[in-house]
Amino acid sequence: FSAKAIINFLCQNINRKTSISEFANDLGVSESTLMKKTKHFTGHTVQNLHELLKIERAKILLRQKQLPVAQIAERLGFYNQSYFCRVFKKYAGASPLHWSPPA
Repeated sequence: FSAKAIINFLCQNINRKTSISEFANDLGVSESTLMKKTKHFTGHTVQNLHELLKIERAKILLRQKQLPVAQIAERLGFYNQSYFCRVFKKYAGASPLHWSPPA
């Protein structure tokens, strides 16, 4: 059980809503183990790390300019576009509609 394994798992499950109990079950570890190992290896909680990975994927999709924000939010397992926009702004510093990639 390593940082790489956790990150790979979260990336493979980028379209799922974050569920520590489901993720722990899928990985065959306790919730406590998953939470402690994730924090130890990455410095992030499971929730924060999964959100961060989702936002990085969202940035890629936004750069491609092929999908509306609502569809990106849905693809990444967010409950609704409003929540996605709040999380995106938290990590990217701007809303998805106003964010632009660094030059």
